[in-house]
This record gives sequence, C-alpha cells and structure tokens, in this order.
Amino acid sequence: MKDASLNATGTSMTARFTINRIHSKQRPRHLKNGHTYTPRETKEYEEEVAWNYKAQTDGYVFQGPVSVTMLFTFIKPKSVKRDYPTVKPDLDNTIKSVLDGLNGCAYRDDSQVCRIFAEKQYGSKEKVYVLIQGD
Repeated sequence: MKDASLNATGTSMTARFTINRIHSKQRPRHLKNGHTYTPRETKEYEEEVAWNYKAQTDGYVFQGPVSVTMLFTFIKPKSVKRDYPTVKPDLDNTIKSVLDGLNGCAYRDDSQVCRIFAEKQYGSKEKVYVLIQGD
C-alpha cells in the first residue's frame, strides 16, 4: 500500500494514497445557544485527507459499495518495549477522521463503505496508508 495510484481491473477500481500525519477525530462542540460545530483541527485534517486523495488519485469518485483498508504507522519511541502502539490515539477515532475526510470526495456518502480493515503499528514515519476498492 505504499504507492499512490488509481487502477482499473475488469469492473473493479482500486485507489491508493497516503496521508503524512495522523489525527484522531474530536467530538463535536456544543455551544450554549444550541449550535454544534466541528473543532478546527478536525475540519482541517478532513480537508487534508480529501486534498491528498484528489492529488494522488485524480479524484475518482466510487459509485457503488467500497472496502477501505488503512494502515496507521507511528514512530516508536526508544523507551517503548512493546511491539504495538497500544496508546492514544484510539484506532476507531483515527479511522473516523479518514472516512469523514473521504466523504463526498472518494465516494458520494460514507454509507457506501461496506468493509473496513485497519491496523496501528510502528514504522519509520508517522503516516496513513489507504487503499479503497470498489466497483
């Protein structure tokens, strides 16, 4: 999953791209007047995800069901002995940030996402590798 590309094989499409940082989805903020808003950092990250997708895949929009595979790599601190990053950010919140950034960009609506595979691991750089497969 390390190269950016868009491939068509038969009736199946595959898009691969990377994001150079990881951000956990933050909860919406509620104001006293009843309005709700998305925190600026989350909104900016979702825009960055969309920009990376468009720049690295020519912006293909999947029309049918899709499968999304994500690999989140973190730099391992020298003091850490464990093999996997079992610390924050939580995997489910990092997945949500990427999927929300792709909504309306890689697919019309996130209801098209029918399968998700995701993993956190240590690597040489903080990065997200994304693979989208669909019809």
